[in-house]
Amino acid sequence: AGSWLQDTIVSTLKFVPGTFSMILGFAGLPLFLFYLLKDSKKFSAGFYSFLSPSAAIHARNIFAIMDNVLGRYIRGQVLLGATVATLVFIGITILGIRMAPALAVVAGICEFIPTIGPWIAGIIGVIVALALAPDKVLWVAGIYLTVQLLENLLLVPRIQGGFLRINPAILLVILVLGSYLAGIWGMVLFPPLTALVVELYKYVRQSIDERDNTSLVNSG
Repeated sequence: AGSWLQDTIVSTLKFVPGTFSMILGFAGLPLFLFYLLKDSKKFSAGFYSFLSPSAAIHARNIFAIMDNVLGRYIRGQVLLGATVATLVFIGITILGIRMAPALAVVAGICEFIPTIGPWIAGIIGVIVALALAPDKVLWVAGIYLTVQLLENLLLVPRIQGGFLRINPAILLVILVLGSYLAGIWGMVLFPPLTALVVELYKYVRQSIDERDNTSLVNSG
C-alpha cells in the first residue's frame, strides 16, 4: 500500500506541470491567433518578397490549398459536434431530464477535445443524472455510449471523410494507423494531413502536366 501511494503521488506530481502547461497553451492560443491574423498581410508580403515570381505563385497556391483543407476539416468537426449534440439532446429529452439542452451543448463542445472529450461529456451527463434522476443513470450512460459508438463507426468516417474527400473506409484505416503511431494526436492530425498530402500531390501533378503541355506547344 505504501509503495502504491508513493507511485500515485509521484505520478500526480509529474502530471500536474504538464497539465498546467497545456492549460496555459490553450489560454494563450487565442491571443497568438489574434496577432497572427491581424498582421497576416504584412507577414505574407514579407515572405513572398524573398521568393522569385514563379516560386511566389506556387507558394501562394500551396498556402491556399492548406487553408482550404484546414477549413474543410474545421467545418467537418463543427458539423460532427452539432450532430452529436442533437443526438444527446434527443436521448436525454426522451428520458425526461430537465438539463437536456445544457448537456447537449456540453457534448457538442467536448467533441473538439481529442479522444477524451466524449468521455468527459458522458461523465458530466452521468453526474447530472445522479443529481436529478438517479433511477435513470444507466439509461443516460447507455445513451452516451451509443452516441460514442455511432460517432466512431459512422459519423466520423462519413462526415470527416466527406469534408476531407477521403473514402470512409480509408479514413477508418488512417484513424487506426494514427492512433497506433502517435496516440491521440495521431487520430487528430493524420486525417487532415492525409488530405493535405493528396491535394498537394494533385497540385504538383497538375503543374507538371501544364508545364509539359506548354513545352510541347512552344516546341511545336
